[in-house]
Amino acid sequence: QYHFQGDPVMPGNLELEALMQLAGFFMGWKGYKGRARALGAGEIRYSGEVLPTADKVVFQLDIRRVRTTPILLVVADGTVLSGDRVVATAKQIKVGVF
Repeated sequence: QYHFQGDPVMPGNLELEALMQLAGFFMGWKGYKGRARALGAGEIRYSGEVLPTADKVVFQLDIRRVRTTPILLVVADGTVLSGDRVVATAKQIKVGVF
């Protein structure tokens, strides 16, 4: 309700944060131990909004690679959908596990 006052939408940085947390969750699910930390992202595009009236918001990852040396790292592309509509994409999301 506070972003933007009178015109509520989910902040884009929260959408990116959710994708990065999902990448960290993936690493734990695969059995890697440690704490996931966001290391960056390449191209990020916003093409719509997530409104409070959204029935469903979906966060999808396409895992590009998992690297185990010199650091444990996952690289993925992500998509955020509100209903059936793509509202954000992020390329080259990087999350390390330390």
